This record gives sequence, structure tokens and C-alpha cells, in this order.
Amino acid sequence: MNLQDVHGPFDPQQVHAAGESLGGFGSATRRLTEQGLVPPDVLMGLTLALLAGQPRTASAAGDDLASAIEGNVWVREQVTIHRPCRIDEPWTVQGTSARRYTRKGRRYGVTLSRTVDSEGLVVASNCTTGLISYRVDEGLGDGDEGLEESKVHIPTVDPADAGFTADVASGASFTAASPIEMTLALMQRRDGKTPKNPIHSDPEKARRAGLRAPIAGGSHVAAFVFELLMREWGPEALLHGAHIDVQWTSPTYAGDLLEPSAVATSVTPDLVTLAIAVEPAKLRGMIVIPRKHP
Repeated sequence: MNLQDVHGPFDPQQVHAAGESLGGFGSATRRLTEQGLVPPDVLMGLTLALLAGQPRTASAAGDDLASAIEGNVWVREQVTIHRPCRIDEPWTVQGTSARRYTRKGRRYGVTLSRTVDSEGLVVASNCTTGLISYRVDEGLGDGDEGLEESKVHIPTVDPADAGFTADVASGASFTAASPIEMTLALMQRRDGKTPKNPIHSDPEKARRAGLRAPIAGGSHVAAFVFELLMREWGPEALLHGAHIDVQWTSPTYAGDLLEPSAVATSVTPDLVTLAIAVEPAKLRGMIVIPRKHP
């Protein structure tokens, strides 16, 4: 099902909040936003911006794509960032609801999106998987709607705008100097005064959605890994054709201590591949960065 286009630019306060929501750990992200550029964790969320902008009309399944965001939990994001995006730059997100499926009493949705700038250049390509409802419905049997999983188009690394030139050894690892506490204040700072998904900052609305307390947004958790790499290789390291594939394995609550890490699992003349994680068991995934040839 085709979705209604959604248009930008980003709200500057939302973008700058991404750096502020990392607290004392967000220096590279803040340098990027001070340069007027949108950080990679914000570009991860373009599909969610698309879904949040849909008309509130009930679907045949009995739920509505826009209101499903309130209470929705991000499960997996596969995104390619094709080029940097300026904070004040107009853009359009186009997308489709590709498939829905039910497993063990929970319903999931897979949405594809493509974001282009005012000249038609592609900024980001996203394949987003989320829980439509966090609550388990024991009466739901397993089932599938829409495209078969094997036919869903997944973004891949894009070497066209490669700018990565750092010397990286296979097996090189990157970790934070000490665990970082995720606080409710950081979660509220990221959500701002008018949150689009208040399960990340409002205890009452989180409980109504079936959560025991607010949980940190998926992009918020991933941002700590991105910050590690941006500190090492410069603020724009992930903005030139990098492909990011992230799965969130358990919720992150206020008070949790996070340990982001990355390991270079493969280094070739064309690509650097990293296994990434946020411990304890919050996030797993990989990043593939295209290398610039001399």
C-alpha cells in the first residue's frame, strides 16, 4: 500500500536535541549539528516521520497507521545514508507499507521509504520493521500479509559518494571509556515539548501502551554507537553511502547503563564492515562503510 508523501525540512530543535540527548558523550554529534548537518541517528527515523504524517484513517486491519506509532516499538532498521542532509534542507519521504505479519501473538509491520531532496537526489533509503502493538494477543495466530519477506527490497551500501579514507585494521575495536547512564531526563530532552511518540518520555502513556515505564527510542540507543565512530573518524563518517542494519534486542529504560561498542570485522579496499552492539543486550547490528578510492 502506497503511503502519502511527507515533507521536510527537519525541526532544528529536534535535530539539536539529538546531540543534547547524549549528554556529555555527544561531542561529535553536536559538532555535526553545529555544522548545520543532520546526524545519522535522526536520518534513521525518516520512515517513522512518514508514518506519523499519515492521515488518521482506519485500515482494513482495524488500526490506523498514524496512531500505531503511539505505542509502536522499533524492532529493526535497515538504512542507507546516501549523502549528508542539511538541517534547513527541504526533503520528501515517499514510502509503502510492504508487509505485515504476526508471530507469537504480536503484530509487526514492515515499511519501505525513500527520501529525496528538492533536486531529486536520494538522501536515505529505509526498510523499517516495528511492532504494531507491544501487547501480546494470545488469540492471534501466526500469519503474513503483503509482500513475501524474500521480495522486500532492502537498501544496500552506496559507493557513489564515498568519502571514507581512514586507515582501519581488521579486528580494530572501539568502546566507550565507561558505561553511560540512560536517564529519563535524556529521553525527555530528545523527545522535546511535543513528542510524536510519548512512550519514550511520558510514564503514563508508556503504561497505557503496555510498558512498565518509558523506553528509550531505538535511534537514541543507536546514537551512542554512532558517536563512538564519529569521534574516531570525524562527524561525517556515516553520511556518505554507509549502510546500517540494527536490531533492538531488549528495551532500554531510564537508569540502564549502556556500553556501546564496534569491531571492524572486515576491511577491504572498497568497504569497512563493523559489528556493533550496545550492551547489556540492547542492540546488535552492523555498519558497512564504502571507502573512497584515490
